[in-house]
Amino acid sequence: MKKNTAQQVGVRLSQKDYLLLLEEVEKQNSNVSEILRQSWSKYQEQKQIGNLLSKLEQRQRQSTFEMLSVLLALKPEEKTQAKEQLNKKGIKW
Repeated sequence: MKKNTAQQVGVRLSQKDYLLLLEEVEKQNSNVSEILRQSWSKYQEQKQIGNLLSKLEQRQRQSTFEMLSVLLALKPEEKTQAKEQLNKKGIKW
């Protein structure tokens, strides 16, 4: 899988990590550069997934709060007070 590469990057690894990297290169029948490119790509994907999960959690939290507010028949000022208390306890909105 040849990609358009423009920049060269050097990295120092411990002997143990270097040997593990070489093991992975052999296992995938690839080369060090390609394994590192794949790793960087996977890291970026994981970061994006983490961001999406955080947004989902936020929407879920808001939805749950609204459902509970309806069930408890909270007045607007009570909802505001409840949100303030949650904020004090470190729950992000």
